[in-house]
Amino acid sequence: MRVQSGLNPVDWKPMPVIGQGVREIGVRYRSQYRVFYIAEFSDAIYVLSAFIKKTQRTPKAEIDLARQ
Repeated sequence: MRVQSGLNPVDWKPMPVIGQGVREIGVRYRSQYRVFYIAEFSDAIYVLSAFIKKTQRTPKAEIDLARQ
């Protein structure tokens, strides 16, 4: 909801390794979830990938998928 309102989410970090303007949001609900998105456009938020995060490091396969 914060992203839709033009604000930064509470738990996020930039992901320049995926692309310019890409961010990772952390969501905690029973498990750890992550969402890669870009919201640099006024008309849309583009979700590039969403996954359950099981380790501290973001899996390379998830980074590669979001790049595609």
